Amino acid sequence: MIGWSNDLRSATEGRGVSSLADQMFEKVPQSLTADIIRKIRTRKGLSENQ
Repeated sequence: MIGWSNDLRSATEGRGVSSLADQMFEKVPQSLTADIIRKIRTRKGLSENQ
């Protein structure tokens, strides 16, 4: 993020504005974890043991 403000102002001729927003996450229920992991591995072409 170092230099982000300067890069943004340069790219937008001083008109760009940035802000940060906190994000909140919740834990995935244990009953869904295995299925989600399997789908991600399939999507990325990874085997079960990677």
